[in-house]
This record gives sequence, C-alpha cells and structure tokens, in this order.
Amino acid sequence: MRRFHTFKIILFFSVLVLLTGCAVNKEINETTENTPEKNIRFANAANYYALAEAAVLQKEYLTAVGLFKRADEEDPDNIYVKEKLIELLSFLALYDAKFNSEVISIGKEFYKRKLYSSEILLFLAEAYRTEENYIEADKFYKLTLKDNPKAGYFISYYIFQKNFYPPADEKLLYKAVEMPEISREYMLTAAEFLSEVDVEKSTEIAEAAY
Repeated sequence: MRRFHTFKIILFFSVLVLLTGCAVNKEINETTENTPEKNIRFANAANYYALAEAAVLQKEYLTAVGLFKRADEEDPDNIYVKEKLIELLSFLALYDAKFNSEVISIGKEFYKRKLYSSEILLFLAEAYRTEENYIEADKFYKLTLKDNPKAGYFISYYIFQKNFYPPADEKLLYKAVEMPEISREYMLTAAEFLSEVDVEKSTEIAEAAY
C-alpha cells in the first residue's frame, strides 16, 4: 500500500513538472522551404492537432491519441506534437498499463531519431520506472537533466533515487535550489528532503522560500 501511495505521489509530481515546464512558444512547425505539398501537410497536421485537442476536452482520449498520431505523420519533425502524444499516453497509462508500453516504444523511436525534448525524455524515464526497469529509468533521468537542467527535474531524479534506485544523491537538491527559475514549491520540496541530512541548509532554503 505504501509503495502504491509513493507511486501516485511521484506521478503527480512528474506531471506537475512537465505541465509547468513546457515551452510557451511551440507551435505547428513552419519552414522557409515550403512547397505546395508541404503546405498541405502542415495544414493537415494543424487540423488533426486541433481536433485532437478538442477530443481531449471532450475526454475522448483514444480518439485524441489517433489524431495526435495523424498530426505527427503529417508533420514528422514537429516535436511539440510528439510531446502532446507522449503526454496523453502517459496520462492513459495511469489507468491502463498497456499505454505505458506504448510510451516506451514510441518515445524510444523519437529518441533514436533525435526528435525529442526534455519533457519526452522525462516521460520515458517515468515509464521505465513504472516497468521497474530502473537502469533505463536512471539513464533517461540523466538524459533529461543533460538536455535541460531544471530545478524540477533535479528534484524528480532525487525522488526516483530515494524511493527506487538508492543511494539518493543530495547534490541533486543543492543543484535544484541553485537554479534561477526555481519556484517556491520546489524550494520547499528540496528543503523538506534536505531536512533529513542537512538541517541548517534546509532551514535556510525554507526561510528563503517565504
């Protein structure tokens, strides 16, 4: 029961990280080398993407998955579409484990093709963690941080180590609080974990958060 509760906490925290970490200016790709065929495909991708977003709002998630896949086929270099597809599959994996396998299979293909973002890498890390493949999970947590060293990612990696892949490296928490974009919530999370090993630093961080 405790393990299941921990699993839910980690999932919630990771989703929070990803939702707050997405770039605000990502849109359906455009290129200077447009051709009539490419313009049609971009238009198709935009239509499928819009329909997928509408399907999500209607909670028609399987329909949305299919539409995001169609958008990806029409605009295969668009990383934001790939993020949305992997994000939705990860959400569905909370309720049906078969979608976790799809996150891994599709996400690995994006990674091999070098068409990925830090968000996709983190979803892959979480998917491998769910499968209890901790070696691969560790690999993708590290790749996430290499691609985009953010406070939330440092803390996510620390939580993974602490609960599933010890020993947990407290240096991750120190690095997290050094990040200029760190939020108050992340500072307090880091302070809570550090209270177990460095009370003085934990108090300092908590006071700075307030």
